[in-house]
Amino acid sequence: MMQPPWPHFGYVHPPRAEGTLMDVPVHGAAFPPVCCKCGTRSDLRARTANLVWVNPLAYLGLLGGLLPMMVLVLVLQKRARMDVPICGRCDRRWSQGVVFRYVAVVAPFVLGLASFYVADAIWDDVVTDMIAAFAVFLVLIVALPIAVVKLVSEPRALTAVKIDDHRAKVKGASPELLAALPR
Repeated sequence: MMQPPWPHFGYVHPPRAEGTLMDVPVHGAAFPPVCCKCGTRSDLRARTANLVWVNPLAYLGLLGGLLPMMVLVLVLQKRARMDVPICGRCDRRWSQGVVFRYVAVVAPFVLGLASFYVADAIWDDVVTDMIAAFAVFLVLIVALPIAVVKLVSEPRALTAVKIDDHRAKVKGASPELLAALPR
């Protein structure tokens, strides 16, 4: 196996590119000095990426209810941790994506309560108001976090496609970083 031209600090298996994915050891690796998101080589710093991947079979637990699914998700999840090179601009965008993800979890509760007051102004029946507010809440509790993660958070960060006990397949790396990695 050819050694990469940058120092790998004792890591036996360096990261490598597999098409548009990065194949990385789960406990970290040495990356070339290229921003993982935009590909620039200036203003670089290290950002710890804690990636989580859940085997899709865990979601079959939903057939038994929310609690069995949550137990399966906790049991079947795999984690990877790596320090990736990132420029200041991309680091801020990544942090904003994380904030948007947290806001997307809290927003359905706030908007559900606000929809109750809007419905109260429209209809005089409290039961109708509660049904309308609950319907808005149910739609938002599912749709808003999924939309924010897929449209805002994932494009700004690295995302695990699959993680096993030794390696992680990660999407979202810049083409420049992928070109600098061995194949």
